[in-house]
Amino acid sequence: MRELRTFELDEPGQPVSWRAGYGQTVCAAAGKLWVTVEGNPNDIWLDRRAELALPEGYRVWLSGDGAEARFTLAQTPAPWS
Repeated sequence: MRELRTFELDEPGQPVSWRAGYGQTVCAAAGKLWVTVEGNPNDIWLDRRAELALPEGYRVWLSGDGAEARFTLAQTPAPWS
């Protein structure tokens, strides 16, 4: 089972940031998304329906290229230990 949250970005070009948790995946739901992951020198562009698994514990910056950019953040719970 995964938890899904859908977010709409307030302002085009204005990045949001968070620290990725265990099992998080970002998916472009609408528009084109720009993603930067801490420690990765390359920017990543996600077209609609493209997904990116986020490395746990790293800071992520995400921004939209257009007024209607939306993304889904999926999270798989950590396994029972």
